[in-house]
Amino acid sequence: MNKIKTIILSIFALISLVIIYLFYSFDLYDKPKISLSSANPEIYYPVVANYDRLLCYQAKTITPPFPNKVNVLVWNIHKGEDQGWKPELEKLAQDMDLVLLQEASTTQNIAQLLSPILSTSLYARAYSYLNNESGVNTLSKVAPISYCVGTESEPWIQVPKVGIATEYLRANQPPLLVINLHLVNFEWNLNNYKIQVERMFQIINEHQGPIILAGDFNTWNHHRLSLIRGLAEKYQLKEVGYTNDVRKRFMGNPLDHVFVRGVKVEEAKVINTESSDHNPLLLQLSLQ
Repeated sequence: MNKIKTIILSIFALISLVIIYLFYSFDLYDKPKISLSSANPEIYYPVVANYDRLLCYQAKTITPPFPNKVNVLVWNIHKGEDQGWKPELEKLAQDMDLVLLQEASTTQNIAQLLSPILSTSLYARAYSYLNNESGVNTLSKVAPISYCVGTESEPWIQVPKVGIATEYLRANQPPLLVINLHLVNFEWNLNNYKIQVERMFQIINEHQGPIILAGDFNTWNHHRLSLIRGLAEKYQLKEVGYTNDVRKRFMGNPLDHVFVRGVKVEEAKVINTESSDHNPLLLQLSLQ
């Protein structure tokens, strides 16, 4: 009896220590922190948008037009925890017009690292772990005319996932909408997951120009995958396929996706790498 009591007390003590450790290790933010690095970051001001729980900003002046030929990199970079991520990212970003990163950490200093290639960086995060923040980073050669940031908490661990929507002007054509998403992961049902997805689809519903929707969708079961594909079909987005589909998978389901509307896919491929736990997606697109 005493032995059983000792085991129970030991388990309780261990659980208590884990809870205390997590409490003091994580810092969850009430609203996302947003860092904008560009030639004129001061031109953006907050606006009241018709979107549920999104923080939105608009440029005071006209921004340069976005090119119609677009090279895009989409990559969950795993907070830079894997060896070789830095030279790999620099190499992959060389010819890119857009770089959409998930799990980008503050210690990586990606905005500074890629500033010679991509002059604008929009970085949003909603928590820190041991004083290292992690979030979603959209980098581009051209500054957006507007952007919105939204978060949704993981229901079990409460750590928020982040999404960024950026809109870019085009010369005498409808603007380009780019959405960079890292979706809720640790949830068996679809409550928080669906809320986060549908929040960003509010923007898609109102947008008239071309759209690129990309990121780590955490589609590790067929229910999640069906939800995403159903919404994409509803809003006339087409899923991009890959000639060498070596995307990160869980239970046979790919986690990373790109969906487009009003965009022609010239080439789409996946790069095998050991510098992250996800493989990067590279796309050559033509805006219509």
